[in-house]
Amino acid sequence: MTRRSVLGIAMVVALGCLAWVGSADAQGVLYDDFSAKELDATKWIGFQVSAGSFAGSPLEITRTIKGHRLELSHRMVGGSSPSTGQESRNRLTMRAFFSPLVGLVQNIAGVEFDILPRAFETAGCPTPTPVPTRVRAGYNNQMFNDPAIPNAGGNTGNVGAVVELRRNSTDGDADDVIRALGIVYRCVNAECSQTISAAVDLGAVSRGDEVHLMLRWQPALNGVSFQKDGDAPLFISYAAPPFNVNPVIDETMNPPKPAGFSFRALDLVVTAPACVEQPTEASITALVDNVVVLPLAP
Repeated sequence: MTRRSVLGIAMVVALGCLAWVGSADAQGVLYDDFSAKELDATKWIGFQVSAGSFAGSPLEITRTIKGHRLELSHRMVGGSSPSTGQESRNRLTMRAFFSPLVGLVQNIAGVEFDILPRAFETAGCPTPTPVPTRVRAGYNNQMFNDPAIPNAGGNTGNVGAVVELRRNSTDGDADDVIRALGIVYRCVNAECSQTISAAVDLGAVSRGDEVHLMLRWQPALNGVSFQKDGDAPLFISYAAPPFNVNPVIDETMNPPKPAGFSFRALDLVVTAPACVEQPTEASITALVDNVVVLPLAP
């Protein structure tokens, strides 16, 4: 896929390594094309997020630049006894943006990027589990907080969106197929381990095929649009059920609660539930390139 020529409003990223210059109707700005030899610490912060106590084990995790693309991988094996830890995340969070004109920019409209699923495995349990063995690779962005939700601390009430590749062990697709999804969610608890969500299916992706994914928050329309390659965008409204966010509220002036502030990240998620008969295993390797940030419409 060719690299895009992109423009945006005047803005620089923290530590002064990125500039947006151009007209208000521009589509976005190239945030990182991973052409350097190493990940740029002025743009990214790396995390492994593995909450709970594990009977299994999040075994392997990598994030590195190979061949001018970001390689992310994660592998987890489930245990034989139930535990609170069955999910682990390989997360690369984008640094907060700062503009000399307006100060800290709390929100952006989203991103678009290229992603190639190089390898994935979801070995499930013969006995159905409450959550299937699952792998996910994409972008996660908490956009604003729903003021109708009482402030219980942390991420409670934060509204976010995800565009990702996902495969469950229970899927009926061929072994070399993973699906692209767009998801809007609202955090039910402080850790955001429980959510209310709605999803759209953007279509199947074959192992080894690169696709272009886009997530765009549209506050004026009270929702988020998602797109794969040149397909027609699909839209989820958070003013409709199951969210019913009051559209009168100006979401752009209501940032996420502190635990989710400015949260936007590339996320690799593996879920390996407990299984008595045999170990479950979730693993995925994905290549990411041409991460473009989309500004909010003025």
